[in-house]
Amino acid sequence: MSRTMYESDIDRFYETMVMDFLREKREVNLYKMPMSYRLDCVAFRDGKCVGFAEIKRRKNNFRTYPTYMIALSKVIAAQQLTDTTGLPCFLFVVFEDYLASLDFSSHYEIGLGGRTDRNDPADREPCAYYPMDAFAIVRGFINVNERTEKWH
Repeated sequence: MSRTMYESDIDRFYETMVMDFLREKREVNLYKMPMSYRLDCVAFRDGKCVGFAEIKRRKNNFRTYPTYMIALSKVIAAQQLTDTTGLPCFLFVVFEDYLASLDFSSHYEIGLGGRTDRNDPADREPCAYYPMDAFAIVRGFINVNERTEKWH
């Protein structure tokens, strides 16, 4: 039995917005990877692979919670990519007020987490909890709400 996919058009919109920003402002080209890799993108600069990225969106401000929760399976996939290639894996999160980034190799705590609002028992799982202080604000990614007002 296959797992239900919850990625929406708006999720893909934000993903594209971050990919475009990184290409324009950081001179890094991100390309969508097949789902089997578990992370969204592979990154190239000047024709050389420089890492991998996962892009998420959250409907809260950056400092709303003390930690950021993500499925432990996603962190394991990132660590496997880094172990195999020697290249870093980054998490980019579009919050309501900032774009923030994190190296998946940063310290985290493990706990049980996930969503409870979709009546999907597979939404509860082991999760990695990264402290918000481990994130860096990505400068230059401004006016998030202006860029996305058609989605609000």
